[in-house]
Amino acid sequence: MDDTRLFLTYLYSFTHLPLCYYEDGSLAFCVPAAAVDYAPPEQYRNAFCSFDYLVSWQTADFGGFYGYVRWKNKNAFCILGPATPVFYDNSTLFSMRREFHIKESETQAFLHFLKGISCRTVNEFVAELCFLNFSVNREEAVPHDLQNIVSIPDDDTVSRRLVHQEITDKEADRVNNSLDVERRLIRLVENGDLDELRDFLHSSVMVNSGTVANTSLRNEKNLFIIETTIYCRAAIRGGLPPELAFHLSDSYIQQVETLTNADAVHTLSQRMLVDYTMRVSRHKTERHEDPVLQKAIYFVHHHTNARITVSDVADYVGFSRGYLSTLFKEQLGFDLSAFIRRCKLEEAKELLRYSDKSISEISSYLCFSSQSHFQNCFKKQYKITPQQYRRGAKVR
Repeated sequence: MDDTRLFLTYLYSFTHLPLCYYEDGSLAFCVPAAAVDYAPPEQYRNAFCSFDYLVSWQTADFGGFYGYVRWKNKNAFCILGPATPVFYDNSTLFSMRREFHIKESETQAFLHFLKGISCRTVNEFVAELCFLNFSVNREEAVPHDLQNIVSIPDDDTVSRRLVHQEITDKEADRVNNSLDVERRLIRLVENGDLDELRDFLHSSVMVNSGTVANTSLRNEKNLFIIETTIYCRAAIRGGLPPELAFHLSDSYIQQVETLTNADAVHTLSQRMLVDYTMRVSRHKTERHEDPVLQKAIYFVHHHTNARITVSDVADYVGFSRGYLSTLFKEQLGFDLSAFIRRCKLEEAKELLRYSDKSISEISSYLCFSSQSHFQNCFKKQYKITPQQYRRGAKVR
């Protein structure tokens, strides 16, 4: 057992996922030792042991997931987890306390234990399970084929709902027109056509969408998530950098989950559409058919927090400093050095409005030579100081 304990200790040192090792049906040890007080609840252990798999995983009721690896040459197994892609919210933590039988006086210790667990996606977690299985059993487990022991019952619920919805729609003479509206909005987002989008949002077009939840609020939120996913992809096709589009999607989806009424969800949906369209429109003004210019623009956008120079950009695209500077001036009408500064100042506006960073921290983050230099550049570009902008003043 000493070798097993040492191996699992090493495994924990780089996964930071708790491991509970069982021999002959009893818990032998946990890594870290504190995990012994928060071993997987009995229903999850029993579910693993009721199947004859060497390696499997399951999703817990509280949203995390556990992994299981059985030693084929002895009566032993290990449970890995709980893992989670994001940290648990307060309501989940409350239900976990009940499931783990945590007393009120032990809550802080339990939270400290959970915060020590590194977040990871299901794919990352399954890959770690495959590694553990290969290490102890010398058998390859393909992540795609790994058995999730929580299965969906094979019933006719979906078919029944389908028939019920078809009958309801026919009796009400109701037609789902969301596809036509969706296609039009996709085109507007892809083209960055902000004026036409605003005209459409102020029109009297009625959208009949499907029912994707049991309550009005949850239905609106689910539709919002679907829409955000669709228009995120449309914005990417329109030229918005994928990482920006996805970060924006994540932010809006997190925001919608905090709302408590359907009207607020609808308002946020319109804001999301305008935001994506506006960003695509803004990005299109900076796009250029010349691949050299486009590559240079990409480099600058992704290095606003670095002390980049015209020479750095020229080295990246593989042309001389003089050639690239001339190309920028001839094709876009402004100097490359001015473009670098403008990109930094545009990001400064975002940080001033939507972050808690101080002006000094923003100046340092964007690699201005000094805070006074940053403030002078900002005022020259926008006719107001960074502090005035943070307080809500409009740029001219």
